[in-house]
Amino acid sequence: MQKGSKVRLKITWSPFDRTGGLPTTMSSGTLFIRVHDVENLQCVSGCAYGSGQPYIKLFCGADVRRTRRLKGPTEKVEQNLIFPNARADDYLMLAAFDGRGVNKVAIGNLSIPLMDVVSSRDLSVDRDLEGCQAGRVKITLSWR
Repeated sequence: MQKGSKVRLKITWSPFDRTGGLPTTMSSGTLFIRVHDVENLQCVSGCAYGSGQPYIKLFCGADVRRTRRLKGPTEKVEQNLIFPNARADDYLMLAAFDGRGVNKVAIGNLSIPLMDVVSSRDLSVDRDLEGCQAGRVKITLSWR
């Protein structure tokens, strides 16, 4: 390089990898969640779904959201929740709780890596809850 020559650099940053189109692990976005239904939950006391008015708490990073309490086995949840600053390298954690009593003990849980949502942009989940005798959750996740 000659004396007095100038070098111009153009530096750009994007949360998306240009080769695969996937966000890097440090990127963040907005996670939209539609909770469609929760089925067959068994309350801590062993009561059937609905009589304990269970609800779902969703955890993403430091943010927490929750559904309303369910009043009966035929009631659909159909609730939208938003996590505006979700990180692609995080997990969405769901925990089902018995709505009665002082000790809010989780009666089932589920963990979903956000990279699964990020890579497909939209993900439908219809899975059994873990750690409980019965319980199933149906949700749709979208990443923007």
